[in-house]
Amino acid sequence: MVMQMSSLIGIDHNDSSIFDRIREFPPSVKLVFKTLERNGTMTLSEIETETYLPYRTVRYAINRLKAEGIILKIFYVKDARKGLYRLAG
Repeated sequence: MVMQMSSLIGIDHNDSSIFDRIREFPPSVKLVFKTLERNGTMTLSEIETETYLPYRTVRYAINRLKAEGIILKIFYVKDARKGLYRLAG
């Protein structure tokens, strides 16, 4: 049985509130959201590599998603200068 990553991290696709909030966001923000949904917790540089987006674009997307409470920044034990990002909820 194949389980979607989104069901593993608690995103309910029947709950449209998150998807309603990001509907009007630019494509780059949506791409970062979908990348985190698919891959789980990632660093900014990992998101940059995965999406092929420039650093500034990824930073902008992360800030927009954080402002909406859609993602969280958590402490990265391996390198305290970096943060880990994951979907909230």
